[in-house]
Amino acid sequence: MSVHSTDPPLTRVQVGIDAAVVADHHVTIRSTLSDGAVQLSRFHVPPTIAGLSGLGERLSAFPGVVAVAEPTSMTWLGLQVALQRAGCETCPWSGPGTRPGCAGRSRASTSPT
Repeated sequence: MSVHSTDPPLTRVQVGIDAAVVADHHVTIRSTLSDGAVQLSRFHVPPTIAGLSGLGERLSAFPGVVAVAEPTSMTWLGLQVALQRAGCETCPWSGPGTRPGCAGRSRASTSPT
């Protein structure tokens, strides 16, 4: 992300990760600017060392951000390491009948099935 002096500064960044064991992790970065505009960035990263390194590189632009991740099996471990290296933190999320998904997802995708 490129921020120029004429761009409104970020006031809030939210990161959500829908982790997967063998499929790609789904990631959403939701940035709120000081003027109230919202920017969404959605992308996938493979659950590999290279994929997690790429995720860390992208999130290093937001040091200190806490990423909410749905813990699936042992996927939280690789995500935790990648985010720590990027200067970020993770917050595992789960609960009965809930699925956090990614920031900005529709309510329909968070309904229990």
